Amino acid sequence: MIARLIAWSARNLLLVLFGTGFAAAAGIYALVHLPLDAIPDLSDTQVIVYTDYKGQAPQVIEDQVDADGAALQGRARLLVLRGVVRLCHL
Repeated sequence: MIARLIAWSARNLLLVLFGTGFAAAAGIYALVHLPLDAIPDLSDTQVIVYTDYKGQAPQVIEDQVDADGAALQGRARLLVLRGVVRLCHL
């Protein structure tokens, strides 16, 4: 099998050189144009919730947004559950 592949490559040298050049050009193009993240994000998964709840008291807003927090307690692989409420009056 390998002997046949070598014999075919020797007979079709121009095609082999063209294929090699194409593969090298495609590799260089991919190297230049593909975005790479050199520093992977190793932090834990986070969920941030932004909400607009006009006309309600701050305590009501916090209670409504944090209502699902109690359901998340006791989940497998849950390390930390915390809530922060920042009120912006516009």
